[in-house]
Amino acid sequence: MRTLLLATLSLPVVLLLAPSASAESTAGVPAPPAAAVAPPAPPPLAPTAPTVMKRNSTGMFVTGILLIPVGTLTAAVGGIMLAISAGASSVAGTEATGSATGVSAAILGGGGALLVGGIVMVVVGGKKVPVESTTALDLSPRQPKATLEPLFGPTSAGVRVRF
Repeated sequence: MRTLLLATLSLPVVLLLAPSASAESTAGVPAPPAAAVAPPAPPPLAPTAPTVMKRNSTGMFVTGILLIPVGTLTAAVGGIMLAISAGASSVAGTEATGSATGVSAAILGGGGALLVGGIVMVVVGGKKVPVESTTALDLSPRQPKATLEPLFGPTSAGVRVRF
């Protein structure tokens, strides 16, 4: 094989050239045949059961969905109240009273906190996680966490509570 080195813009480029027919005849040694064998195909993968996914926490997801509009409306009301209290003070030529401005700012901040909290709850609670295979198709009834059992005897009565 012949190697040709080109330098353009200070980046070396190497080109490999196949031997020509004249080079084969002059060397007296024939070129080895080109290998046309493709690599073996990988074995087929065994089919796997689809992974069952569920929400991380449905309660957190639903609560977050409810908090987003409540927080948005609360923040909007707080912003409007803050604008009105600032506008009323500029018309009257006096400074806004501390209590009106403070309450408006607190409502605005509370609404913003509800909005941000709702978004976080939707993201965290709505994330899909794989279900463990033992609990995915478990249709057996679950044991209650607390039981209340009445007890009756010939001379007594009572209640047994288990947690």
